[in-house]
Amino acid sequence: KPQETTQPETTAPQNSERVLVDSEDFTVKLKGFNPDDLLGFSMELFLENKDDESLMFSIRDVSVNSFMIDPLWASEVAAGKKANESVTFLASELEKNDIESVQEISFTLVVYESDDMSAEYKLEKTFTVNP
Repeated sequence: KPQETTQPETTAPQNSERVLVDSEDFTVKLKGFNPDDLLGFSMELFLENKDDESLMFSIRDVSVNSFMIDPLWASEVAAGKKANESVTFLASELEKNDIESVQEISFTLVVYESDDMSAEYKLEKTFTVNP
């Protein structure tokens, strides 16, 4: 196992990759941030479904610099497939909350089987990242 870095768990500098979750069923990596996204500010994620069922990845309870801002993001990844996804925070939403520079994003990542919304979540975990 590689040696742990000395960075605090909540830190992910711009354009540095960080594994958020790596389980036998799926992997989620934070690949970086794009402060110059066409629509605003984006958080770049890599999703890998190692399961034999399609999985839905979504986020909720999202805050940017302590202001609740919902990017309305979810992504379905077929069994055995991978996806690169952008979670975009609209410039208009950031401006409405007087956010000129994104310093902190907190969110709860939820993963569940796409075909069975009543099934127990495979993951429901809160993360805080600092661009």
